[in-house]
Amino acid sequence: MKISVQTNKNVIFFETLISFINNDKDLHPLGMKVIEEFKDIKKLKSFEEFQKNIKEKRVPSHPWQYIFLSINLSDDLTPKSLSPADGFGPNREKSYKENIYPIVKKIHTECNFEEVYKKKILPEYKVVAKDIQQLLDKRNPGDVLEDFWSNQLNTSLIFIPDPLRVGGGSGVSRGKEFYSITGTVETEKGIIFKDSHMISNLLHEYSHSFFKTYLYKSEDLFKKNEEICKTLFERIKEEKESEVFKNYGKSTIYFEETFIRAVQILLSKRFFEKAMNKDMESKALEQLRKRKEEGFTYIEEFYKELENNQKPIDSYIKVLENIVNN
Repeated sequence: MKISVQTNKNVIFFETLISFINNDKDLHPLGMKVIEEFKDIKKLKSFEEFQKNIKEKRVPSHPWQYIFLSINLSDDLTPKSLSPADGFGPNREKSYKENIYPIVKKIHTECNFEEVYKKKILPEYKVVAKDIQQLLDKRNPGDVLEDFWSNQLNTSLIFIPDPLRVGGGSGVSRGKEFYSITGTVETEKGIIFKDSHMISNLLHEYSHSFFKTYLYKSEDLFKKNEEICKTLFERIKEEKESEVFKNYGKSTIYFEETFIRAVQILLSKRFFEKAMNKDMESKALEQLRKRKEEGFTYIEEFYKELENNQKPIDSYIKVLENIVNN
């Protein structure tokens, strides 16, 4: 499966606003340039209003919400067609139109975002995207995903570099398009788009999209997952006080996150063993141990089953059933 690297104007716009609100300092050189070019946004009354709305919780505060919107909005910030299966349904569209669009459209116009972005940001952004495209074409991490998940869905994998984010990444799906919006990492050489981080993170984010699509295709499977996850979560939540339980308070989200971390470790092992011609078993086991200590209680069970089973969703359900019945 080929991964297409693309620039995204909406990601840059919303991440710029979030950076000003969070007062982020050190960024990738391109991110620092974006901040410099749009620094006058902070002086706009429209931005002050947006910031106040976030502080008073009248609009979402989590950065992922704005990454999600970036993918579901057109270049002029108006909503694309609805995609309810991916979370962009009528309620979310209505909330955006009423509570967010009027103010962000005003900021967008007042800071002359379109013109500045095209002249000052896009040329360098294209260079970043081109370099990453060359890396992914050479390494072909999409092959590992296709071997594992298959591509019966005929999906398109799109990678968007985010120079205004340090650490991590986000996944969004829209129909048959799966997105990995991936940030930079801090290294001894500075803040960069690091090869290993990008590949490991895209394996994680695309796997979330595959997982949800396959699981939601079956109403019976979806209901079974809801029931088992709720039962198991009640069983273990009283024993755990980790940040993981605070961050993933919903039972289905917690078990999905556990499973996808197991998938990421397995796929990273397979990819880097082939790319580096090196045994990665000990590193995989160490990562599993760390994730379990963080609060992903059943990650080792998922990992072991994934090594033995060719169908990921079957592995996921099988492990849940084994645990709930023991």
